[in-house]
Amino acid sequence: MKCPSCGLENRYDAESCDCGFSFEADDNESKSTIEDNNPQPARQEQKTVEERRECLALLVQESIARGARVDSQDDSMAVIVFGKPVNHILHFFIGVFTFGIWWIVWLILGLTCGERRQLLTVDKYGELSNKAV
Repeated sequence: MKCPSCGLENRYDAESCDCGFSFEADDNESKSTIEDNNPQPARQEQKTVEERRECLALLVQESIARGARVDSQDDSMAVIVFGKPVNHILHFFIGVFTFGIWWIVWLILGLTCGERRQLLTVDKYGELSNKAV
């Protein structure tokens, strides 16, 4: 439910908005006419650098809890890495000792395993994004 006072999107069963507007005092007819006639997007405030840092730190913490490690990080972005690199030298020598049979396993491991990097960013409004690098 959109607040007619500030335009903020609220839960359908909310009794009041964060801005202080009471949905109980307003009847359903006037709410729907205001909502239909005034389609304004919700206002977003720009976050401070400290708030953006905190948002990013929480996301990095969650990623570390899932087994990632941090490759690099600054105030508004972080590169995290999942997985471990394939030890190609070890697999080569195992393949030599097994007369090349192990190289099939090595090929499968090389194609499916390894490191996966992700770029975590936070914009000036505190919106988090995550994309593969």
